[in-house]
Amino acid sequence: MKPLCTLNMTFEPAVFFDLPVKINDKGEEWRQLDYVLEMQVSSGELCWTVKHKNIKAGIIKTVVGYEGI
Repeated sequence: MKPLCTLNMTFEPAVFFDLPVKINDKGEEWRQLDYVLEMQVSSGELCWTVKHKNIKAGIIKTVVGYEGI
């Protein structure tokens, strides 16, 4: 099955350094980026909105059609 859409995100390098540093059981540092992806469908238009720290980071709109089975 072909995906309806693909979302590729890029962030400024400063976002990485703003993330809190965590340490796993092996003593290795890692960071976790959390974001919210919202989807809205209305009148054949599919809208994706990405938010990071409750600030809109991007939006994608595409037109979709109905295919009967």
